Amino acid sequence: MSRRQIATVIACLALCAALFAWFVLNDPGPQPPVTVGGSAGGATAASGSPSSVELIEHPKEWDGKRIAFAGEAVSSRMVRGPYAWIHLNDDSYAQRSAEDGGPLTGYNSGQAVWVPASLTSGISTYGGYDHQGDVVRVEGIFHAACREHGGDMDIHADVLSIERPGRLISHHLQLDRVIWLLILVPLAGFLWWLQDTIAWKAKTP
Repeated sequence: MSRRQIATVIACLALCAALFAWFVLNDPGPQPPVTVGGSAGGATAASGSPSSVELIEHPKEWDGKRIAFAGEAVSSRMVRGPYAWIHLNDDSYAQRSAEDGGPLTGYNSGQAVWVPASLTSGISTYGGYDHQGDVVRVEGIFHAACREHGGDMDIHADVLSIERPGRLISHHLQLDRVIWLLILVPLAGFLWWLQDTIAWKAKTP
């Protein structure tokens, strides 16, 4: 193996080590969803308030049952005639998103909700990079494989309430990322210079 190849291997190993430290060591892995809603209620009592993880892992147990579900409204609503699609995330980011400085605690999880569009008019903020969305509670029938919507998993809701209003996110400087930037950029430049130097010396008689 030539010296240039050795330098290239070292650069790749350094980059892999940095990526490992950033994406693996800083991520504690999937965490249980945070309960943002209360117990089921209303004129027609719901069977329970399962989390999105419970619905995904045990769909047959909840299929066709009336449930209560709460989570952060994210992205935007999609109006389809008199009805609309909204997506509610009940993971830990529903309390405080990573964009708002919250810890990395696994993955996003939630449920799609099919609801009369008129009920969604009270949702003022949908979660995204610049906003923490409203926490919304719905009640309706859970479908493990909805025949009306191509076999997708969803909740057909007829009750909707706002449990907590959303807000604007103030983005703060993340010092740890700045430190990694100050380390990796000079390291990459040094390895590039080292590779060119070794290659030039190898060609010099």
